[in-house]
Amino acid sequence: MDRTGANFLSVVEQIRERLGHNAIAMQLPIGAEDNFTGIIDLVNNVAHMFTDDMGTYDEEPIPADYAELAAEYREKLVEAAAETDEELMMKYLEGEELTVEEIKGAVRKATCEVKMIPVFCGSAFKNKGYRCCWTQSLIIAQLQPIFLLSKGLWKTAKKQNVMQATANHSALWLSKL
Repeated sequence: MDRTGANFLSVVEQIRERLGHNAIAMQLPIGAEDNFTGIIDLVNNVAHMFTDDMGTYDEEPIPADYAELAAEYREKLVEAAAETDEELMMKYLEGEELTVEEIKGAVRKATCEVKMIPVFCGSAFKNKGYRCCWTQSLIIAQLQPIFLLSKGLWKTAKKQNVMQATANHSALWLSKL
């Protein structure tokens, strides 16, 4: 997000159009380029505002100027999660809120079935976004076996730190879908 011309929502749309996949934003950036100051966690509905250039953050309410956009994309996320399970869909249609655990479980299920591509934002250069929200736990704990086993990288992960294997190969996994 710190690169010139960074546009997260455009990338989400490109994944849909060019790759033909159901890309769902899990986060929204607060600012871009030199003004990339935080990330909105759409699952937990909070903002993570960076306190330094190394990705340290404080959890805060979503800024007022991003509230409408966050509500729109959270609704898209919840709807996509509800579509993964008949029971969740009934709950959603009856106007009940899905819990954070239900959303995470539905995203994991849909991702494992390659029915949804969760999209996250961040800055590799300044390590912003990697620790935010549940990105790290989602990638490492829940989706790691998909990346490693689908690309035959299990030996690489055993020899290296699993996080390094994820960082080096997750983009490869996405580009081959």
